[in-house]
Amino acid sequence: MIRALVFDFDGLIFDTETPMVTAYGEVHRKRNMPFDRTIFVRSIGTIDHDFDPWKAFGPTAPRAELEAERLRINQEILNQQKTLPGVVNLVDEARQRGLHLAVASNSFHEHVDGYLKYLGLYEKFEFISCRTDATPPKPAPDLYLAVLKKLKVDADEALALEDSATGIAAARAAGLWCVAVPNESTREQDFAAAHLRLESLTGQKLAMIYAGLRMGARGGKP
Repeated sequence: MIRALVFDFDGLIFDTETPMVTAYGEVHRKRNMPFDRTIFVRSIGTIDHDFDPWKAFGPTAPRAELEAERLRINQEILNQQKTLPGVVNLVDEARQRGLHLAVASNSFHEHVDGYLKYLGLYEKFEFISCRTDATPPKPAPDLYLAVLKKLKVDADEALALEDSATGIAAARAAGLWCVAVPNESTREQDFAAAHLRLESLTGQKLAMIYAGLRMGARGGKP
């Protein structure tokens, strides 16, 4: 029996990832520099990686200037973003059914809490687990283990919703049921470890998700 839903934030509740990639690409485009979007998106969902987004500009590139421009473009795009489709309805249904709700994110509280308040969702979650609350970050299970401890639920009573392979790995390592909901920037990642893959949360009901898990789940039934 599922007693808790745990949402990732970036790319699952609010698409901060596609605007970030787009902004990097726009800075490259304006300066006629090549931008390998495919390689870039492989780093999404992680916080420790060797990819250098400004490599094409060479070792003497004005990185601070480039990053400032990237941040400006990124924010302009974010200011037009809304909660991703289906999230609010699923959160509201879960609350109506008395399920626990939490967020598990590799980002900092300032980022996650701030945008949840901006979206009007902050008060709907009982617990928000961010990268300063448990270490190491995803793909390690610690952020999810912190959620389970706080909500006082067993791993097989919790369902994680993630948009990245890194997040799925973390949730699986913690023993949760896992639903992958890729966004535009993560669709090409490997989600074989997820119990269920959905292309969007639009129109999704808990009963539909549970049914999908029962049909395709490995290792038991929710």
